[in-house]
Amino acid sequence: MVNRAIHEYATEGETVCFEVQEEVFICSPEPFMASNFFATLLCNCQSSIFKPISLPRVTIEEFSLFAPFLHKPETAADDPGFKPQQWETIRRLATLWGFESVRQMALVKVKASLAREPSLSAGPVPKSQNPFLEIHEKLGAGVQEMAEEPVGGIGNILGEAGKGLATGVGAIVLLPFAVASLPFIGIHKGIKWASSKKAEE
Repeated sequence: MVNRAIHEYATEGETVCFEVQEEVFICSPEPFMASNFFATLLCNCQSSIFKPISLPRVTIEEFSLFAPFLHKPETAADDPGFKPQQWETIRRLATLWGFESVRQMALVKVKASLAREPSLSAGPVPKSQNPFLEIHEKLGAGVQEMAEEPVGGIGNILGEAGKGLATGVGAIVLLPFAVASLPFIGIHKGIKWASSKKAEE
């Protein structure tokens, strides 16, 4: 057997051994029976320190938080040192494995933490971090510039859009609109030219 870390949360009575990322967790099976997932798993699988039950989709850090909590949830619930991120981890794993009462408890704690510290809530995305707003502004600016430039054929318009390719995704969005805007820009310029000629006559 390869040497690996062992975490013990039960030292007396019946035990069950889980493996998370090649580390072994020795637990009491009783707290896990509240989950249909684990109840079925433990009824159909036997485990030992040499042949633990592998648990995917969870990290060592997460299970190191969840396992002791599951053994003594009341103690953890009254611990003021529990952070919102830890409660969110417990909520996620409780949802994943079907511990409904634990999920409800963690959800209440997460909401209470966010209410006490509004800064933890997700606020609006800053303009500098909102790529869609930036693309929208580039697109509007690009079309406006084309409307103000003399129409010298499709080469001029594609040339202007082509310059923008160096700016990245904004140019990719701008190019189709530049081509689509060509007929409207030409009509606009044609009307202005006809009106000026008629005024001269």
